[in-house]
Amino acid sequence: MLKMDLNQEGLIDFSKIRKLGVLPVQLEGDIYTTPFSQLACVWYEWIHSPNEHHPDKGYTFGEKTARDQHIWVKNTIGDLTTYPDRVMLYIAPSFNDLAILDGKEVTIAEYCLKPKQTYYAFAEKFTYRLPSFHFLPFIPRRKPTWLLALSDEQLDKERLLHPLIPERQRAEQFVLSVHA
Repeated sequence: MLKMDLNQEGLIDFSKIRKLGVLPVQLEGDIYTTPFSQLACVWYEWIHSPNEHHPDKGYTFGEKTARDQHIWVKNTIGDLTTYPDRVMLYIAPSFNDLAILDGKEVTIAEYCLKPKQTYYAFAEKFTYRLPSFHFLPFIPRRKPTWLLALSDEQLDKERLLHPLIPERQRAEQFVLSVHA
């Protein structure tokens, strides 16, 4: 059995996942109940915006599970331990509706990774900008990193059916290019 775990730097070795392509996986971890859909999740976050705006057009964070929480990715060839910050999520909202928050009606989008549900995992390479050198500010610096991508729908001809969740889209503003 292939055992994929965190290395000494706390990063995942994605070389085996890259070679295998898209893997059907299930998730395990601590269980949390989402505030709006009342689902059991190993990870969740929600965002809100005034009711005239959809949450992905401008939003405020509500709440999410801890960044240092482990998520165990289980599949037929082995297991992988990761953190929410090392995962890019292409999933549909588990709740996307109006709700009363602090006495105001707002649009809520809640995202949840459910335990024992089948997701499709693959390695995705991102190149992001680093601050320039102080003495050479005109030279851009870039660094590649591998992240685990999870989709709740099987890919259609290697195309994702859902966009990145809004919080990950905001993080992607600093991404210069995405490589499969």
